[in-house]
Amino acid sequence: MEDPVTTGETDNTDNSAGDVSGHLIQVGSLTGGMYAHYHFHEQPRAERETYEDKQWISRAIRVHAERVHNVCSTFVPPDSDEYERGFLPDFLDVRIGVVTGEPGTGRTTAAIHALAFSGKEIREVSPEDADWDPRRLVAEPGYAYLLDLTSLGEAITRYRPRVRDFATRVAESESWLALVATARQWQADPIDGFARLDLRTPPDPEPVFARHLAHLRSNDEAQRWLRHDEVRALLKGRSPAEAARLAADADRFRHGAPVLLDEEFKQWVTTTLGAFGNWSQELRAWFGRREGSGEFDIALLQAVALLEGCPSDVVLEQTHRLARLWEVESPFPTVVSGAALWKLLEDVGAELADDKTVHLPKQGYGAAVLDFLWHEYPRSRDAVLRWSRTAALALPWWQRADVAHRWYALAARNGDVRPLTRLFLDWAESLPLQPAIVDITARAAVHPELARPVRRFVYDLANTPSARRSVATDAALVRVCGYYGRVEPRSALTRLKWIADRADVDRLRVELHDALTSIAYDAGGRAAVVRELGEWIADGRGRAGIAGAFLAGLLTRSGGGQRPLLFDDLVLTRNNITPEAVGDAWVALFTSGAASTVGEPTDVLRGWLTTVAAYEGDPRPVMRSLVCAGRRSTRANVRITRVVEERRREPVFAVLADRIRLEDPLVAGRKQKGR
Repeated sequence: MEDPVTTGETDNTDNSAGDVSGHLIQVGSLTGGMYAHYHFHEQPRAERETYEDKQWISRAIRVHAERVHNVCSTFVPPDSDEYERGFLPDFLDVRIGVVTGEPGTGRTTAAIHALAFSGKEIREVSPEDADWDPRRLVAEPGYAYLLDLTSLGEAITRYRPRVRDFATRVAESESWLALVATARQWQADPIDGFARLDLRTPPDPEPVFARHLAHLRSNDEAQRWLRHDEVRALLKGRSPAEAARLAADADRFRHGAPVLLDEEFKQWVTTTLGAFGNWSQELRAWFGRREGSGEFDIALLQAVALLEGCPSDVVLEQTHRLARLWEVESPFPTVVSGAALWKLLEDVGAELADDKTVHLPKQGYGAAVLDFLWHEYPRSRDAVLRWSRTAALALPWWQRADVAHRWYALAARNGDVRPLTRLFLDWAESLPLQPAIVDITARAAVHPELARPVRRFVYDLANTPSARRSVATDAALVRVCGYYGRVEPRSALTRLKWIADRADVDRLRVELHDALTSIAYDAGGRAAVVRELGEWIADGRGRAGIAGAFLAGLLTRSGGGQRPLLFDDLVLTRNNITPEAVGDAWVALFTSGAASTVGEPTDVLRGWLTTVAAYEGDPRPVMRSLVCAGRRSTRANVRITRVVEERRREPVFAVLADRIRLEDPLVAGRKQKGR
């Protein structure tokens, strides 16, 4: 059987979620400012889209070739015999399979590994939106589809016949499909005729760790790691995701010569295990010693863990604020009571640096503290989240970003979006805190473990306007869509259209324009923007005005050279920009009431025609865009033809004017009736 690691990959360079998260597939921790994940995720990212022909099709997000390579290089099946001798041959025979199990058992990884043998580009589709319907999915020939049904829950019962119908269409198109679900959702049924793999337990963590570290470093180093008793003890009982994260931490802390001496290797292991956060026993003992009498120390540790790197006077002041919220009395009745600051910090494992900032010297200790408090003291969560807003406001902007990122890292480590969604509602109302909260919410919206619930949260806010929400909160919501839309343009545009439909949209016009600009000026997002906004105009609701103004403006923007950006996209056949899509932009320019925001439409078109005349290459894609516009709208047809007629003495424009006139919907309609 041919190895999918070295076969079947395609060079896909357009922007997608796979481009970003694929490069980070092996990273199990959050380092610096990057978001990352392990390959044992259960979050395909996708949703629906309307194209020019008004067909509903899946918003399929391509699985990047590098991600496929990484998955295949690190894949460890829970049961090799069942997978390699049972499921895989059956799947390669029928091309339709279902992988069931609980999240965390490696279902998605197994599905991607199997699909890789097809040699086809893999596309993920997901029932993300409330109006998702499998009947709208289009099965294109020559693709491998990955469809995760987990989020449907018990509602899958009514969708199952429709999913079967989609599977039939996939088979008829000679494509491939792997479904992912829980065992309860998709029970074995002979009528399906699908290959089936039931994952009851996750794979053993030791081989998962070894495969990941071998992929990142070398097999020799991976085996050398497993010869350490403390490593095997730490891995015992761990999840595959935790084993992958340990390998990523090991790779992060690898320094020195290509081959390490025993003492150097041992130091590498010790540093990595510390960073991995194996602090649970130490923390339980520490908290146990303070039960009933050391609550102020707990408040101080919470403050230090969240505000690490901040000035000591800010940390101490915020500790007192948190203690009051927790209704903990200060053990210091006067300003000079109690131990000196250095002693207070020493008692919680912190240090005071020379610049009077507070630090936790143990690698990974701060993250472990935050995790411990989140899990072991759930009743304190609301107070801590409220307090963190006040604490962040007392900091300069770069330290606010650090605080926000620590909440984001906690959510990512635990697969729990609650701190992020609560924080968004609190922080988004404050202009000084907006940059930090928008950044981490946008990151979470493309994080494989967090994406679906975060995007659901954003979708619900966008689709349910509330008089109780401030303009600032809605503006932050739009900015989140603009940021994560550079990675997932279709998903973000779905949310932006609901905001654009609001009766009070005027107060958000600038933010909506900026968000669309952010998405459109990323090469991979521009095609989605042009197509989707054409549909906004056809829809006719409030979104039409926003779309018309933006598309009209897009026709006038240059890409840094002399020619308009969309002109180059067309003639250079890049970024998936089609004449039909640009035709929608021309219709918007000539029929939208917002066209005046970019100047006189006829002047815009005259500029394009001058560029056509001077262009030394093939301008036919540009001319086809004008023909498409004339076919869509009689009003646009009349105005475009009038401008083109001004240059009738030039043969190419004489032919173009005649062709556009013939495409007028009224003329075409009369010709149709006369047949």
